[in-house]
Amino acid sequence: MRVIPTACPRTDAPLLEAFRRHLADRDLAPSTVKAYLSDLACFQAWLMWVHEDKAPLLTQVRTVDLAAFRTHLIHEQGHPPATVNRRLQGLRLLFRWWLILDSRVLCDQQLNERMKQRFAPFSDIVHKFEETEVEREFLL
Repeated sequence: MRVIPTACPRTDAPLLEAFRRHLADRDLAPSTVKAYLSDLACFQAWLMWVHEDKAPLLTQVRTVDLAAFRTHLIHEQGHPPATVNRRLQGLRLLFRWWLILDSRVLCDQQLNERMKQRFAPFSDIVHKFEETEVEREFLL
């Protein structure tokens, strides 16, 4: 009998579990955490439908996907603005949280070197971002 190796399934499960823990650590009500995760599941189901079962991972979602999802909620599903805003808030929190995590990883020597190469003419102002600078620049 021949065994055909299969690739590891691509999944957002570890990211979503870490995000769930993050929400719980923020002392959000369990019902709020459940609602945000439900909204993310709704978005993932929509991605699967739109991309015909080849949906990108959440870390690979593009702005155009988010805009199309918003349009889908408003025009195709006819949700009122409050529902659309709440559904998008869960996505907004996820991507802001992920940006902070990703920025912390990228703030190491590797990013510093890439910035120096890309912005060589401005090398006197290139420096390693501190966590508070990343938050101030990208989240506020």
